[in-house]
Amino acid sequence: LGPPIVGYAIYSIVYEDQRGWYSWALQSGVNVVYAVGFMMMTPQLFLNYKYKSVEHLPWRALIYRALNTFIDDLFAFVITMPGLHRISVF
Repeated sequence: LGPPIVGYAIYSIVYEDQRGWYSWALQSGVNVVYAVGFMMMTPQLFLNYKYKSVEHLPWRALIYRALNTFIDDLFAFVITMPGLHRISVF
């Protein structure tokens, strides 16, 4: 996971407009947080698939989670935010 993060940091400093070094460092740090969050979520996806834990979810809990996800995604599209943050919401 380290080489893609370093590669994106180098790409962003070369090809994207930055306001300064502090802005670049802050954006690179945020990218690390997003990547680690994705990495921490991946084992849970595997466990859900292996144990079929979503199949045994009661209907009320499933509807609640579906509505919660829909509302969260709706706000992610409506509120103005950077593109990378918008992708990390999903």
